[in-house]
Amino acid sequence: MLIRKSLASIAAAGLLALAACSGPVKDDKASDFVAKASVANLFEIQTSELALQRSQNPEVRALAQAMITDHTKAGADLQAALTAAKSSVVPATALDEAHQKKYEDLANAKPEEFDDKYVDIQTDAHNEAVALFKDYSDGGAAGPLKDFAAATLPVLEGHKAKVDTIDDVTHSGATNSAKASEEASESAAGH
Repeated sequence: MLIRKSLASIAAAGLLALAACSGPVKDDKASDFVAKASVANLFEIQTSELALQRSQNPEVRALAQAMITDHTKAGADLQAALTAAKSSVVPATALDEAHQKKYEDLANAKPEEFDDKYVDIQTDAHNEAVALFKDYSDGGAAGPLKDFAAATLPVLEGHKAKVDTIDDVTHSGATNSAKASEEASESAAGH
């Protein structure tokens, strides 16, 4: 009997020691959301700053400016939500490797390809962002971070709609330019 009590005491002490060493329970879903959302936010801003420097298309430039304005606000709102939640999670301050590569590919795009590549990047980024924010809005822990995700989701959905509209215009414009160039070549060859 004494041996059982001793074993039980040792096991209980071990569990208490393990709990004490592990510290506070961390919300991995919140950490994952913040990491992904903050990198995506930085990516939107940085690629849009590049678009303002390189694009001559007024629609692309207007989209880029809206992205910078809205995503700068989203970054501040994310930080405010983390502060309100008294969270120790820290947003990313630099792009991860995958986003850095996409940024570099865009930065190295030929001038005639830049707008299409920028819009394609925005399409992919907003599809991912809408899914990420919807997932956290639906399944995240109640509190300021979930409220931030729910409040930001409609803005991201609006961005996605704008990007889709501009995608149709830039791709049809590229198609029309290619057709016009092809027709001009055929006409010149026929004479």
